[in-house]
Amino acid sequence: MCICLVAVTLFQCRIRLTDEERYARRLYLPKKPGNKHELETKGESEEEGKRFKENKCTRHPPSAELPAVPVVFDVSECSSEADIYSECYYTIKENGVSGKIFSEKDVCMMVNLNTGLLYNRWMGTIVLSDEYSKCVVFSAVTGVTSQNKTVHWDEFVKRALELPKNTHLTNIEGMSIHQQTIYLVQEYLNCETLEKRLKVEHGMDSPKTSVALKMMTSEVMRLILGILEGLELLQSYGFLHPGLSPKKVLLTNEGICKLYDFCLDEDAGNIVKMKKSQMACNVNQFAPEALLRNEYTKASDVWSTAVLFWQMLSESNPFQLDAQTISEDGLFPDPPSAWPIKYEALSNNKLFECWCVDSFLRPTIPELRSSFTEVEICVKNTSKNLEDLITTLQ
Repeated sequence: MCICLVAVTLFQCRIRLTDEERYARRLYLPKKPGNKHELETKGESEEEGKRFKENKCTRHPPSAELPAVPVVFDVSECSSEADIYSECYYTIKENGVSGKIFSEKDVCMMVNLNTGLLYNRWMGTIVLSDEYSKCVVFSAVTGVTSQNKTVHWDEFVKRALELPKNTHLTNIEGMSIHQQTIYLVQEYLNCETLEKRLKVEHGMDSPKTSVALKMMTSEVMRLILGILEGLELLQSYGFLHPGLSPKKVLLTNEGICKLYDFCLDEDAGNIVKMKKSQMACNVNQFAPEALLRNEYTKASDVWSTAVLFWQMLSESNPFQLDAQTISEDGLFPDPPSAWPIKYEALSNNKLFECWCVDSFLRPTIPELRSSFTEVEICVKNTSKNLEDLITTLQ
């Protein structure tokens, strides 16, 4: 019985020989005298020999050295693997955004500033260091806006944090999560709106001071270029400003204008639709495509910007009409054609092109900014020549 088992085992080992071993045995097997020992097929043997030599050359003995143990930097030897991964779960990595995220213990909301149609705003403080805290404004979407998904708030906050600092935008301090609500944290400015400044300019507020506070041509030019600079930056980052008006422009004590209350370009149509449902609107608020089809694009921003500039340059709206007077054929009243005499030095025909009903024919914000920059250069050159003339006459 044992002899049979040994025989079977040897037979199995024999049939398990590799092609290389079979070839080696046939190659080096000594010839018996008087017997012609040749390989069965010459072509097959040459191919096997070639393969055998190649494998023999490429084979290497197994290394006795073990692979190096991976090293995790900034972790002590006593730290366990569970500690490493748990820390990565709740710890913010050190990058450009980490300094803009405030924990709940560093935030204090004090006064509810406004509960609006889209946003809730609070005034409060954030702790920037052990010895310094700053007054800020916290903004979050209302419950109705969140449920209806009118605004993609999470994406808005993410993109707003990527905005670079600009003189003509309210500074984004960061974000905070308080009671499962995401808040955008912006600087608090103790200032007035452009609307209030225009009331003083046009003698509608405090007549005693209106004469002393009237805006000079240089001041109006500076405000126009500042607004255009802010809008150009916003549009380059995928933001639009539906409902742009003097109420949405802040004026600091230094006379610097700052924009706020903008939105993602994909949310602009929903915001227009919501605003129209809450108040009577006309072409002094929105462009024709926004009024008729709830469409709001960069060209719609151009229309609203031109309306804002006309309100700054004159004492009235560019379109004289009653609220929400749109004819059935979609025709609108003609825009003004004569530049206000008071600021004739700032005359720019590009502004009238902003009111083309066909949005594709309107200039872009960068083009409008470039045209007003040229006007500013002309105004400065004219002023300098006038000063030189006065000096010469004296």
